[in-house]
Amino acid sequence: MLPRDRKAFALELARELLAGRHVGRTRQAREHAERVLHYLVYLGLQQAQRSRQRRASEVAVHVVQSLAAVRLWPEAKPETARKRFGVALRRLASLGLVRHRGHVADLRSSSGRILYDGTVVRVRLRPGQVGGFLPEDFTHPWRDLAADLAAGRTAKALIRAREVSHTSTEERDFKTNTLKDLGFSSPSRVLASVDTWETSLPPKPSRGQMRDAIVDLELVEEARHLAVDRVARMMAAALDDAASVRYFAGLLWRALRSGRLYALAQQLERLMAEVEEGGVRKPGALLASRMGKLAA
Repeated sequence: MLPRDRKAFALELARELLAGRHVGRTRQAREHAERVLHYLVYLGLQQAQRSRQRRASEVAVHVVQSLAAVRLWPEAKPETARKRFGVALRRLASLGLVRHRGHVADLRSSSGRILYDGTVVRVRLRPGQVGGFLPEDFTHPWRDLAADLAAGRTAKALIRAREVSHTSTEERDFKTNTLKDLGFSSPSRVLASVDTWETSLPPKPSRGQMRDAIVDLELVEEARHLAVDRVARMMAAALDDAASVRYFAGLLWRALRSGRLYALAQQLERLMAEVEEGGVRKPGALLASRMGKLAA
């Protein structure tokens, strides 16, 4: 199991990976590189747990650089933040700690031009040199760009929203909507992941979508109650139990506070399979019972 405070653990690991290495000529260059590596390692740890590669020495993550940049440097102009991120990423690549390449989207422009929906980054989670890309790094459906374009969920739109925000409340809403740690699915208007961009509420969530949504609750730092409510509604849809949304929210809060989100996600996946097969009358109660036995 990863430590509860993954951010602190990721920072410690990032500093260990950079120890003794020459990172630019200035203190600022090193600080920028450390900040970006901290971010990528954190995403990598999250992805490793989600994909059950807990002993992995490196892992692939998907990053939308412009959004990651404004997340890391919220006080800077978006273009300045983007340049800082890009320079730091290249420095890390020159040190052999990351390898990065644009990810081709699953659609083309109206003129047939290739579109990119982000960057795939292989990042080290243990000391050593990063290896080459794997085929699955680029076949994995990191992002549904067509759906995001249709819904206006683009980096340009979110950055524009940040630029026109004036009040502290609006700024807080923007930060909430552009957090990434990571790897992966997040609540609309609460945590629009800068990695997975799965911000819509699926009418019938898949097991993978539910697993990611539950595990990623730990990443939500603001308006967490809204995020829990959204995931509870996803659980209700997944289990065909619309009357138990508040009940599922209670389960999520207990798992969140006890550090058992991953265990809850595993139990839910198992239960969803059983519901699909039929014969489960009260899925919510059964889920709570199983979680209780695990905690005993």
